Amino acid sequence: MDVEKFFVTPNIPIRDAIRQLDETAKKMLLVVKDHKLTGVITDGDIRRWILQNKDLSMPVHHIMNPSPIVIKEEELSEALNIMKEKRIEGLPVVNDSGQVLDLVFWNELQHEKKQPIRKRKTPVVIMAGGKGSRLYPYTKIIPKPLIPIGDTPIVERIMNQMMSYGFTEFYLTVNYRKELIKAYFNGDRRYHLHFVEEKEALGTAGSLTLVKDQIPGKFFCQQLRYSG
Repeated sequence: MDVEKFFVTPNIPIRDAIRQLDETAKKMLLVVKDHKLTGVITDGDIRRWILQNKDLSMPVHHIMNPSPIVIKEEELSEALNIMKEKRIEGLPVVNDSGQVLDLVFWNELQHEKKQPIRKRKTPVVIMAGGKGSRLYPYTKIIPKPLIPIGDTPIVERIMNQMMSYGFTEFYLTVNYRKELIKAYFNGDRRYHLHFVEEKEALGTAGSLTLVKDQIPGKFFCQQLRYSG
C-alpha cells in the first residue's frame, strides 16, 4: 500500500483533508511533518468540527489528535488486538524516530486473517418435495422451499449456510411446483445442484430411496423447517 497517499501536512485546510479522505476511501489521514508523524485525523474529527459550524478553511492541526496510538513493525501481530481494545479502525506503523512506515486498517487485517474455506466432497440432500400444508395459503402460490425468510428463500438459506462450511454438492428432491423451484435456481454456478424428481409425494424415507443410486457414499440429509 502507498502509505503516502494518507499523508497531509499540518497546515493544509480542513476542506482539502475532507477531499483527500474521500479519495482514499478510508477514515483516517496522517499528519506528517519532515516525514515524522505529528498527529492523526479521522472522519469523526471532521464531523465534530462541522457540527460546531467551524471554518473549513482552517488548518488541520486544529482538529488532529496529536497523541495517536501507534505501533512498531515488530508489534504488527498485535495490531488487531490493539485496534479492538482501543476501538479504532486504523493504526500507524512507525520506527523509533517516529517516521511513518505503514498504515494498517482493521477491515483489511480481518480479511487477511480469515482462513480459506476447505472444500468438502460430502453431498447434501435437501428434502423439498412436500406441499407445505402448514404454510397454506402461502404455499398455494409459492412452494415451501421458495417461501422467503427476509429476502432469501428457505432452501437457499440452508444452502448458503452449508456452503459457508465448504459444501458445494446438493441434491434437491422436488415434487410440488417443481418447475418454479428449478426456474429459481437456473443459472447459478456457485455450487453443483442436482434435482431429484418425485413422481408422487413419497415422504422423507421414500425420497431417500431416489438418491441412493446417485450417491454411493455418505451424505447429509436436511429437511426444510420453517418457524414463523
